[in-house]
Amino acid sequence: MMNAADEMFFLDDDRNLGNIVTATKYEKFDAERFGLQMVRKARSFPRLKSTIKKFLGMFMFYELDDDEFLELCKKYVIKVTGIHTEKQVADFMAQEQARRDPIDGLQWRCYLVEDYTETESMFIYKVHHSLADGIATVLMFFSLCDDEHADYKDFPQLMIRFPPLKQLLINAALPFVLGYTLFKSLFFLHHEKNGFKQKSRQGTLNA
Repeated sequence: MMNAADEMFFLDDDRNLGNIVTATKYEKFDAERFGLQMVRKARSFPRLKSTIKKFLGMFMFYELDDDEFLELCKKYVIKVTGIHTEKQVADFMAQEQARRDPIDGLQWRCYLVEDYTETESMFIYKVHHSLADGIATVLMFFSLCDDEHADYKDFPQLMIRFPPLKQLLINAALPFVLGYTLFKSLFFLHHEKNGFKQKSRQGTLNA
């Protein structure tokens, strides 16, 4: 189940897209191999291989099995051509920032620009804020890296699976949590008004 801090990014989705887009330059790489590496590593992260489902009014991550995930990745790990300048990169990122990806798909995608320059390639990564914030994105890059000499023990682990016993307890408690949340929302919670959508007050301010 998604916590409230993550869920809030879907509640006003038409006005606040919640997209984070980053770009990183690398020594020239083979886009196909790079993409396969990303997908292979991403399978270890439940949220990276999840879509979004809405159940009883609440948004939740729904983890795909490996076959579903690999098939869907064909649409989300994309080789791009025709980007060779910083302005073209900025325009492409702005376009992606303003476009909301389907909620029933993965909440991230990456674009691989193999021929950015004669010696450099570009990796453009887009993620929805419900999946990761800026710091989590940096940590995720570390986890997706194959650098055997890097020392990451001081970094927190991201989106790891719970031990079997803990996962069993969570699954057992989940129906009660859902029932309590539904009961509370139906009978005790009052919907808050969005101040930005209400008509502004008119009048004279006297100091």
